[in-house]
This record gives sequence, structure tokens and C-alpha cells, in this order.
Amino acid sequence: LAFKKNRKGDEPPCAEIKFDNGDDTTTTNRLVPYELLVAADGSNSSIRKDLVKKRKLKQKRYLRPVSWKALQIPAQPKLASGSFLPVLPVSIDSFGAVLPRHPDRYVALLFWRDPDQRNPFNAKTPEQLKAAMSFTFPQVTQFPPNDELEAFLQNSPGKEYYMKLDRHGVEELG
Repeated sequence: LAFKKNRKGDEPPCAEIKFDNGDDTTTTNRLVPYELLVAADGSNSSIRKDLVKKRKLKQKRYLRPVSWKALQIPAQPKLASGSFLPVLPVSIDSFGAVLPRHPDRYVALLFWRDPDQRNPFNAKTPEQLKAAMSFTFPQVTQFPPNDELEAFLQNSPGKEYYMKLDRHGVEELG
């Protein structure tokens, strides 16, 4: 059971998972019982690490042939607050989405398959990036300042990892 801090920051993170009795202990020693444990906390999952260690699960980690970058963009006059633009295939080798961010901002999440390509749309300048995003997402008309776009273009892309466990499912406790 993994906790994330809520907006007030008062939810402590998970410190230990006790698989034998279905309890979780937070870093403040608050015991949280559970009936179903779902490890949906990413490829570097602390829950999955505990499962592998304590339950002797076998795992294999893989790297998908996909790169990605996320660009925070300002409020968009052509988008209703909280709305999103669905994942669109830009070409056979790239795709992306524009997702809402609190408050009234958005994140453009962009993926591509060419491992030698450093940026989405193979953009090398802020102007190229803005033109490609405007073409792909016509509702996106506002962009960060060029110095922020330059920094975005200079940052290394992320890689997408996934893993497989030797078994999945629900085990009865006790």
C-alpha cells in the first residue's frame, strides 16, 4: 500500500508492507489494514520491490523503444478549464496528448519511437516545436517563453520502462 502526500502534505508515505497479515505501516507508525494491494506505482515500485524480496517473485525489466518528454504549457483560451486533448498519432512514429494540470495549466505529453531523435517532432528550435504542436493540436495557441522551450529542447528525453512478474493475481491472506 503506497501513499502519496495529499495537497496538504499530511499523508505519510508507506514505510513497510506486511504481506502476511494484510497491514501496512506508514512512516509515522500508523497501521493501515488492506484487503487488496495494487502496485500501480511505476516501474521503480517500492511495493513491487517488497513483493520480489519478501514473496520471492521473479521479475524481468524491459526498455520500450519509445522516448518521451513532458512540456508544461500555460492556460489555453481554446480549451475549457480541466479539459484535455486525447492521444493523437502525429505520425506512425510519434503520438501525444495534452492533459490538464492544476490550476488552469496543461502538460503536453509527447512520445516518439526514433531512438536517435532527441525531441518530439524532431524539433531543433522553439519555432519548430511551436509549429509542430500547433499543427498537431490546433487548440494549443499559447506556449512558454522561448528560453523555457530552449531548455526543454536541451533536456534529455525520458525512456519508458516496464516489467513482467512471474505471476499476477490475488492471494488470500491469513
